[in-house]
Amino acid sequence: QSPHPKPQVLPGAAGEALVDLDGLRGHAETVVIRYQLLEEPEGEKGELRVPGDTAVARVPGLVPGAIYRVEVHGVVRGHVSKSYTSLVTAGLGDTSEPPPGWENLYETEVAEPQGAMAKAAPSEEEPPPQPRLGTLAVSHVTPSTVQLEWNVLEGTFDSFTVQYRDAQGQPQVLPVDGGSRTVTVPGLSASRRYKFNLYGVWGRKRIGFISTDAVTASAKPKKELSAQPRLGKLTASNISPDSVQLEWSVPEGSFDSFTVQYKDAQGQPQVLPVDGGSRTVTVPGLSASRRYKFNLYGVWGRKRLGPISTDAVTAPATEEPPSQPQLGELTVSHVSPDSVQLEWSVPEGAFDSFTVQYKDAQGQPQVLPVDGGSRTVTVPGLSASRRYKFNLYGVWGRKRLGPISTDAVTATEEPPSQPQLGELSVSHVSPDSVQLEWSVPEGAFDSFTVQYKDAQGQPQVLPVDGGSRTVTVPGLSASRRYKFNLYGVWGRKRLGPISTDAVTAPAPSTEEPPSQPQLGELTVSHVSPDSVQLEWSVPEGAFDSFTVQYKDAQGQPQVLPVDGGSRTVTVPGLSASRRYKFNLYGVWGRKRLGHISTDAVTEEPPSQPHLGELTASHISPDSVQLEWSVPAGAFDSFTVQYKDAQGQPQVLPVDGGSRTVTVPGLSASRRYKFNLYGVWGRKRLGPISTDAVT
Repeated sequence: QSPHPKPQVLPGAAGEALVDLDGLRGHAETVVIRYQLLEEPEGEKGELRVPGDTAVARVPGLVPGAIYRVEVHGVVRGHVSKSYTSLVTAGLGDTSEPPPGWENLYETEVAEPQGAMAKAAPSEEEPPPQPRLGTLAVSHVTPSTVQLEWNVLEGTFDSFTVQYRDAQGQPQVLPVDGGSRTVTVPGLSASRRYKFNLYGVWGRKRIGFISTDAVTASAKPKKELSAQPRLGKLTASNISPDSVQLEWSVPEGSFDSFTVQYKDAQGQPQVLPVDGGSRTVTVPGLSASRRYKFNLYGVWGRKRLGPISTDAVTAPATEEPPSQPQLGELTVSHVSPDSVQLEWSVPEGAFDSFTVQYKDAQGQPQVLPVDGGSRTVTVPGLSASRRYKFNLYGVWGRKRLGPISTDAVTATEEPPSQPQLGELSVSHVSPDSVQLEWSVPEGAFDSFTVQYKDAQGQPQVLPVDGGSRTVTVPGLSASRRYKFNLYGVWGRKRLGPISTDAVTAPAPSTEEPPSQPQLGELTVSHVSPDSVQLEWSVPEGAFDSFTVQYKDAQGQPQVLPVDGGSRTVTVPGLSASRRYKFNLYGVWGRKRLGHISTDAVTEEPPSQPHLGELTASHISPDSVQLEWSVPAGAFDSFTVQYKDAQGQPQVLPVDGGSRTVTVPGLSASRRYKFNLYGVWGRKRLGPISTDAVT
């Protein structure tokens, strides 16, 4: 028989080590992990026992940065297997994520759950106009952080991502929710230049980017070494059948963190980490009417001071169990074309959680978990004009009570009525511009276009966003009659036009005409899959306005007017991975000067995002907190799937900006397997999986 792969030991989060036990899985009933601090003559010792099918074990409560000897062996029917010994440095970082490359040290089992995910019905509505990013700026700098601010010129994004490289040159990605306009980038190095790129995520598209540079502030000089802190007295207060609250004092100095050590009802050592600013902590998960001894250590730099100790006896268990709760009536309170709001009552008792079950438009069963304090929930993602039956169950301990039921028919989806254009008028006239105003008596347009002919008889097109009711047409000639046509764009239709005439004002008399301005060089400064930012210079004089001309992906000529004070413009609505030629003209009085030209190739569309690793970070008798990473790209949303204590499949939806979720309503002392999927557009990627025992 070939030998098992040797367990791998690596630094973990701050004060933790990670032990890869994949090679021992299935070969032992229990795995024993013993550790000892090497930097002291009588270094701290500890022992951790985990089930034999554990893939990765976390060893908590270590001194950050200290070196430990770790010995690992398996136990089968009372016999000890071969022992493996390694040295490891306890983690120094401030993150709970494993170190880079850890996910390659072992394989995670991935199982496809039964049933298929329902595909979203295609919408008959036209998609909203593509949003546009503005500028990115640095608002605050410290030795280890940079605060970024940005604006969105048009529309709304689903989310943003900030990309940069750390001090070691490794690429980093920071996700930001779509409603934010500022973010602080942590963990930087002092006195170092960083370049930050911000992308906007809109559906499946990654739009942008906009960039800025920043240099972090210089590190503050270190203060003189502070005196060693001292622990005071440890006392027990607020004792219940399953928990004890501990309180302590620090008469002198301050600690970086604390650890509480004790043995549980099975005699296994337990470690509870506490941050350095706390002076109280509640120890959960204890057994009733049992004596416990608690030791508290203070961590100061690489030293562990103490312990201070106290004993406590937990309170007796409550004699009378609570009476079984009852479900009342389930009713429908609000209906829309794609959702139904349900309400229910609980006339007696209290439930731990609820689940709503129904079948979607494809006949696939769906489960929506609800916390125990709620009495209302909105069921999303339904189809219009369809009858649904909803069953609601109450979860109480390990029992599922109910169901109570109700039927509902979703509302009919009525297409929006066609909007109407009102009247177009001239509100202000100058020698080189005309301001137009118009009304929309009914409905709403996606955008508008103003068409007219310039002094040379060339047709010009001026795009306007759908929320505007006024626009200034620049670059006109003095004392000249113009006819303006305004069209409204609604989905794929162009409605109108409405028209008006205007005569520009006479040119003011000047003693000496200004010299003719000159165009400099046209360059490309930023490129994304669907836009190009152009920059140019004017070495002499001043232009009244500019126009950018190019051909779109269909070969149709496009004209983009720009005011005379600008030296940069972003050309939107381009196709990915395509070469474009841009011509820029300067308008000066009645003359059109130029052109200057440049070529650009748009970037490739964003690549498919990837799921990283799924772990269970906090476990209680009735809940598990899950954490995961997304090493590349961004997802629109996530779903967590698992089976409850009765073997029924459960689905928990999570928004795309989250990296953690708490799964409620579980049963104590039970093994659960959790699968997490990432939703990207119409694709469901994954799953990644993890097991946890409550």
